Amino acid sequence: MQYHKKTIIVFGGGMVKDHGFWRTTNYKEDNNLEALGDRMRVLAAAYLYKNNSNQVIFALGGRGRTSNIKDGPTISEIIKKELITLNVPEDKIFLESKSNNTFEQLKALKELIKKYNLKDIVIISNKYHLPRIKAMLQRSSQLNGISNLCKVELKEAEKIVIDHEPKYKKEIELAYKSKAMQYRIALENNGVKDIYEGKYKLKWDMKKLNKNLFIIFGTTSGIGMALYVHASNSPENDFILFNKGSSKIYNKNILKKLTIDLSQSFSRNNLSKLRQLFSEQKEYKNIYLVLNASVIEPISLVGFVTDALLVGAGFVNFLNYERIVNIFISVTKALPAKKKILAISSGSAGSPNIGLSSYCATKAALEMYIKCLFLEQQKNKEYSVIALRPGVVDTNMQKKIRSSKKENFPDGDKYKKIFKEKKLLPPEIVASKIYTLLNSDEYWFQPVIDISDIK
Repeated sequence: MQYHKKTIIVFGGGMVKDHGFWRTTNYKEDNNLEALGDRMRVLAAAYLYKNNSNQVIFALGGRGRTSNIKDGPTISEIIKKELITLNVPEDKIFLESKSNNTFEQLKALKELIKKYNLKDIVIISNKYHLPRIKAMLQRSSQLNGISNLCKVELKEAEKIVIDHEPKYKKEIELAYKSKAMQYRIALENNGVKDIYEGKYKLKWDMKKLNKNLFIIFGTTSGIGMALYVHASNSPENDFILFNKGSSKIYNKNILKKLTIDLSQSFSRNNLSKLRQLFSEQKEYKNIYLVLNASVIEPISLVGFVTDALLVGAGFVNFLNYERIVNIFISVTKALPAKKKILAISSGSAGSPNIGLSSYCATKAALEMYIKCLFLEQQKNKEYSVIALRPGVVDTNMQKKIRSSKKENFPDGDKYKKIFKEKKLLPPEIVASKIYTLLNSDEYWFQPVIDISDIK
């Protein structure tokens, strides 16, 4: 088979299952990652074909992000079905069904050009996507020569569609003003920048695209340790763990174990490393930032506390978390993952206790910060945010409370009684509920909840 006339190349993108049937994506989908408007590529290809029925169409794309779905179709198969419904003859549509991302599609295209001796091709994709295709064609050594093999033209699907059907103009303009599209464009721009700087990861880990990433501060014991152990039972979960010192935690699904001292003000180097680490997590379906580590000390009356303990408690329980969240949001906005921020708070945030002024005040500050962030995200809808009061849990913190002197903490007998009557919540139970919370959207309509609210 040999083609000397123009050949239409449609790059596959996302697909969704709608009422039992697979289709290409519209601009508005539940998952921001899928707000791609790939349907425009199909429409554009059909319009170009109708302009000249001597052309043929090659649809590119395998299963991509749906590779974990048993018996799922390839995106090229979906494109073909939709083109047929738009009156493109089946015998004019050819499929490439092994590529899983843009780079792999370009590599497959190079082989198709050679195999079928294609001399004049027009590549159709969305306006936001074409700069990355162009960058790859210009900078990748593996794609060198495509422009020497045949004439290559890049065309915006949106422009083709508007030229043929002006009624789509308003829909497209609104889509490009949306938050989801701004994320997508920022992500694409970052990709283009990385390509030209030689940093771009040309082959994605397709397994990660269907996985969750837990970034947990504080996992040496208690709730943090229990959450890691519980969540690590699923192969769908990866972890980045931050602790003050070395951790005995076993290495199951751990990407990184990092040492960080939350009781000290972060250095520029600390902040830079956090910024880089957060921004690198580009291939996950969900990212959960869990702010768990905290200190209950100093347990003492005001006026009898060292300044070092007060400052340390302020950094651990609040100030450094404020900085961590600020960095996390600033560098992950363009990441396609759904992102949730969970702060482990305490009932003490709303209940003053003699001897726990520092702990109560810093937990109250953390909750107020989460409440403010929650209000911001009610408007922006970029991140889900919540503070959890975990109840009275059997942790080292409780041991310190029970061992404190009565003159420093008059309510100590109350907690000794709770311990004696075995009414402390096991960390494993709390962790199980936290895992349910993170994997559900049910509870995130309010900024602060109690562990008892999670069923």
